[in-house]
Amino acid sequence: MTPKEENTFRALKDEPLLATNPIRCFLGWHKWTKYGDPRRTPSSMYIRQGRFCAACNCYDERKITE
Repeated sequence: MTPKEENTFRALKDEPLLATNPIRCFLGWHKWTKYGDPRRTPSSMYIRQGRFCAACNCYDERKITE
């Protein structure tokens, strides 16, 4: 079964989807989602925002100083 078929069945059963890892992501060319809502942790002086790659689910984060 291909990963696309497996993800179709998982979506129908409300299970988490498998992350696919295309060659572009291996080369570092990710397809990023938009940055999420800013969040602050009590122990940090930074505000952080995160985003994920739509293809391989890789996580990226940026820090914003005040």
